[in-house]
Amino acid sequence: MLLAKTPRALAALQAGSRFGLSLRERRALILADGRRRLDELLALLGSDALPLLQRLRDAGLLEDAAQALTNASHVASAPPPLPARAPAAPAASTPAAPRGGQRRSLVAAKLYVVDMLQLQRHPDAVELKARIQFAADQDALLAGLFEAVPLLRRLTSPRYGERVAARLQEVLPEDLLPALAAALASAPAGAAGADARAP
Repeated sequence: MLLAKTPRALAALQAGSRFGLSLRERRALILADGRRRLDELLALLGSDALPLLQRLRDAGLLEDAAQALTNASHVASAPPPLPARAPAAPAASTPAAPRGGQRRSLVAAKLYVVDMLQLQRHPDAVELKARIQFAADQDALLAGLFEAVPLLRRLTSPRYGERVAARLQEVLPEDLLPALAAALASAPAGAAGADARAP
């Protein structure tokens, strides 16, 4: 995935300290030139920069380079108005609500799966976590969420994967449960730890 600055980001960089960007945020925006892939940006900014890039994207300062090309033909001559300060960054991790009273949502499912993948250091888990965090639409997000369970089964154990699947069923909106069941039924079971299945 290639990340590019939005017109709003260009205006923010020109505004300097009035926009309230930190030095690291400014550096990330400068480096996101539409030619660098996500993994290249992480190599330049540090592997812990993924939440920073997500915040910049959520704030409308970064976008997929392909989307930037589409938007370029629709950009007005004047940049969009800027707030006095940058939007407040979301907390690094959201504490989980009690299971009994938690509402189902796609956001809760996304946060949960990203947290589970973050515990793994395998390159496949890192790549899938980035795809989920930067999913451009709901279909891409769901594809990543549904891919996470078989991947975690493979990297850890089938039993661990089943616990993740059960938790995902608790937080995913009910209308998406049939799609999750279909995806899990068609996914091969992990080879590692196959004998660890519950009887």
